[in-house]
Amino acid sequence: MRHIKENLLVQFSVASFVILVVIGLVLAVGLSKAIQVDAIEDLIDEAVGVTTGRLMTVIGPEDLETPMTGSRYDEFHDFVQVNIVSDRTARVKLWAKDGTVIYSNDPAGVGERFPTKKNLLIALSGQVSTEIKMVNDEENEREKFLGALMEVYSPIVFDGSDEPQGAFEIYQYYQPIAQRIEALQRRVFISIALGFLVLYGSVVSIVWKGWRTINRQQKRLETANERLTQEMSERQQLQDQLIQSQKMEAVGQLAGGVAHDFNNLLTPILSYAQLVNDKLVENDPLRSHLDEIARAAERAASLTRQLLVFSRRQAVQTSIIDLNKLIDDTEKMLRRLIGENIELVTSVDPDLWVIDADPGQIEQVVMNLAINARDAMPGGGKMTIATSNVTLEPDDDRVNPDLAPGEYVLLTLIDTGEGMTEDVMSHIFEPFFTTKEVDKGTGLGLSTCFGIIKQCGGNITVESELNRGAMFSVYLPKSNRTEPKTAEDREDDDIPTGN
Repeated sequence: MRHIKENLLVQFSVASFVILVVIGLVLAVGLSKAIQVDAIEDLIDEAVGVTTGRLMTVIGPEDLETPMTGSRYDEFHDFVQVNIVSDRTARVKLWAKDGTVIYSNDPAGVGERFPTKKNLLIALSGQVSTEIKMVNDEENEREKFLGALMEVYSPIVFDGSDEPQGAFEIYQYYQPIAQRIEALQRRVFISIALGFLVLYGSVVSIVWKGWRTINRQQKRLETANERLTQEMSERQQLQDQLIQSQKMEAVGQLAGGVAHDFNNLLTPILSYAQLVNDKLVENDPLRSHLDEIARAAERAASLTRQLLVFSRRQAVQTSIIDLNKLIDDTEKMLRRLIGENIELVTSVDPDLWVIDADPGQIEQVVMNLAINARDAMPGGGKMTIATSNVTLEPDDDRVNPDLAPGEYVLLTLIDTGEGMTEDVMSHIFEPFFTTKEVDKGTGLGLSTCFGIIKQCGGNITVESELNRGAMFSVYLPKSNRTEPKTAEDREDDDIPTGN
């Protein structure tokens, strides 16, 4: 039923069929009645013609005064048989004004009197009276065997008089007339049905062709719109990624400069604190204050190191890494880190390619992503870490300005946590951006991951919906070397490292 409601062609076909059927039935019934009326009117015209024509030439007023007998009856009867009676005629009668039968082609009926006969009285008033019936009244007692008859009573008016002096009655067999009417009606019904079927088929065929044309054009338009929407979306994504890359590069340069200068300031602070601490006696109360100064400086130095990693200014020693083994080695630590209310699931590709990176930094990436996922599931949930090999082609949707086509190791971390909005995801890798409380995060965890991965020549993306969890995808280039090399060596390679 829903399909019929949604399909305009089916609706039109059904509606037009119903309308054509109704019109056809109305037309057929109307024509059938017209045929019946025409047939009856033909009989009436024939009877009236007889009355005003041939009959009036052989009778006069005196012939309607007494019933016909003897030679007069025979003479008039011969006239009737020759000029009026046909194979359709069942009975012929002449009536006087008082309702007496003057003549009947059945001699036994001559002389009978029926002064109150309704149709006769109508004829005697000057009007033609017609009736189709099964004869069963007193006057038609001898006509019962004739079946259904059509009676036509026409008034007899002689010249010089305005009033009928009698009436002429002719009974016609109705069955031949009914058969004729039925045959004509059947032809009408068949002709109308065939005509409307042809009309319906033609209309539906025209509409069907138009419908198919409209559907084809609509599908082409939808396809074009989808392609345009997809292209615009891809172009917007590329533009957003390029803007994000440029913004992160600018922030990285700023962070690197600040971290470098800040690190220069921390060195004398730590040095002088240590120097003063060494000169104090063991129980001097100032030692505790110097220890606090040293610890604060160490925390600041740690923050500086994270900024240097983000800005890719920190020199690192890289080596060949089996990411599966690194995950296996850190699994116990991860389980303690995320707690018992979170289920940890690992799914690794046994044929995983190796990568070229600093093991400590990659471990830091895994830890930071795990901590981020844990904090997104305060009430518990499921964390999945998976690895696989991927080859990105030039037309791959995952290829962006920060990630060249090629062979990559894909690390994914999926959580079932609270998820993120589009606005949060657009800032998630920016330094110092955090949705956590001030005392629970610095906003450098994911930005540090971003810097490490970019330094490796890879890319990191995030997909998330509110209350649907999040998925972080880390792309790390497949390694093509067997000997370790430093970041300075990497600058001379042709391996793309991002902007």
